[in-house]
Amino acid sequence: MLSTQLNESFIDILSANSIFKGIERSVIGKITAYAGAHIEIFEKNEYIMRAGAFPSEFGIVLSGGVTAVGYGADGRESIYAVLRTGDHFADILVASENKESPVSLFSERHNTKIIMIPFRGITKPNREIFEYQSLIIRNFFNVISMKYWELMKKIDYMSVFPIKRRTALYLSDESEKESNKCEDGYFAVKFDREGMASYLNADRSALSRILSEMKKEGLISFKKNKFKIENKKGLDVISGKINI
Repeated sequence: MLSTQLNESFIDILSANSIFKGIERSVIGKITAYAGAHIEIFEKNEYIMRAGAFPSEFGIVLSGGVTAVGYGADGRESIYAVLRTGDHFADILVASENKESPVSLFSERHNTKIIMIPFRGITKPNREIFEYQSLIIRNFFNVISMKYWELMKKIDYMSVFPIKRRTALYLSDESEKESNKCEDGYFAVKFDREGMASYLNADRSALSRILSEMKKEGLISFKKNKFKIENKKGLDVISGKINI
């Protein structure tokens, strides 16, 4: 389902996105209109992009949620990312000509809304929005740089390190993100246990056992998808961040 309506709350979301960093809120609607952006609405579990696709548009989640899933050489499914409101995807693909998507993306929830923005529409010379385009392109470079470091982290999480080390590294990294922080010293992760196990390339029962073990050792406490680091130094020793 398609829509072109960009209401005030959607503009707020775009204004907070790193691709539009430094751009006046009042002109974001104008920029997306000239770029040929459109809003798509998806049902739960509906594909947004399939692996092997060659996207020409990048997307920003306006409501709902999106999961990116890939498959290893052994056919095993792995969750690469979970995207929430304000997160974007396909930015690296559209900035690189003729690059196919290595993952499939599908909607997690009913009525997920995504604004799809043509990369050429937002970057090709246009006198109506020209003064903002150099900033958007610079923001794209910054986004791609950040994605590179996130990918390096993902490689660590999926590496041959023991599952306890991968889990400790993941929880330590997530605890340091301001956007994850909750009340009482807890922080929230995007995954349930099954999703977290998939992201860490681990068996769910093994992950649950490791989390319980770390809790007994006084390293962490948790309730559902919220965690609290009780012993940061101890956790970082296990993760390899601190060598002793």
